[in-house]
Amino acid sequence: MGLGPELAQYADGVEALAARTARLTDLPAPQRIHGDLHLGQALRAHDEWFVTDFEGEPLAPVAARTRPDLALRDVAGMLRSFDYATAVGRGLETAGTGDDSWADDARAALLAGYVEASSGSAGGGAAPHTEDVLRALELDKALYEAVYEARNRPAWLSIPLRAVARLVG
Repeated sequence: MGLGPELAQYADGVEALAARTARLTDLPAPQRIHGDLHLGQALRAHDEWFVTDFEGEPLAPVAARTRPDLALRDVAGMLRSFDYATAVGRGLETAGTGDDSWADDARAALLAGYVEASSGSAGGGAAPHTEDVLRALELDKALYEAVYEARNRPAWLSIPLRAVARLVG
């Protein structure tokens, strides 16, 4: 598949983040999640948002798709999709070479909305360790995407590799 060298350079950063995350306590309780949330699953119509396609990650076994998990896994999936939207909007050949302000703004808006909704009140703070857990879950998704893109869409591989570099850097 030829992905070893591309990811090997990030091994120390991945291991360090995994070790930090493994030491966390007081994590939120797992719950049923979407499991494959991204921009393609969110539709806006009649001034409302609708989320579709709740069967989870298509390549995962059914038991894994229905197992409770952290809600932040869905947030991480949506965050990852912002990088893909930016790359497609800009053109894959120039992905990562220009202004990422749209993706940055989308990330900030989603995270602010998540914190507000999960805290139960406007201006409430994030749960302890939210940033660390979210970084680890987003990295997990980016690593999965890197393998997927290397196997299926090599021209898209730079999208998840940029995220891996950002998340462990």
